[in-house]
Amino acid sequence: MNEVGRFYILTGLLFGFNIVFLTPVSQYMGVRLLEWIKTGSARRNHRSFAKYTIGAVVVVSVTVAVLRQTVGVGTEITAPWLVWLVSGSLLIGTWNLLCTNGFNTLGRRVPFVLFTNLTGWLGLGLSIWLATRVLASAEYWVSGQLLGQAAVLVPAGLLFWRY
Repeated sequence: MNEVGRFYILTGLLFGFNIVFLTPVSQYMGVRLLEWIKTGSARRNHRSFAKYTIGAVVVVSVTVAVLRQTVGVGTEITAPWLVWLVSGSLLIGTWNLLCTNGFNTLGRRVPFVLFTNLTGWLGLGLSIWLATRVLASAEYWVSGQLLGQAAVLVPAGLLFWRY
């Protein structure tokens, strides 16, 4: 039962940083996608967002590492785990959503439904596998989600940029 509380603390932390640093910008990206495709600036703007995302990941990773050492983050977690979960959530999660939701914006329903469902099911499967085969901890459960998102991001991202 202790791991459930740790899971909620960790996901709250991950979502909090994501909402502050990346959600507003990624939503703006999604809203402007069709306009940018028409003007030929979509790739340039997505490259700019990639740079911004990497900068945000660096800033947030340093911030959470310092917070962990000074005031704590609400649960016991090692610095490498914390940095992996936060940076993975910001980088992988944001880009997975940007690409999968981009299919919906472009009117490509089949890839949208396929990649959205695949993300959920693969993340769930990997979380269950890691929690039952490696260690039943919040870190491994969230890692399964991130690994599922990453596995889907690669083909989704490659297909997204073909449109």
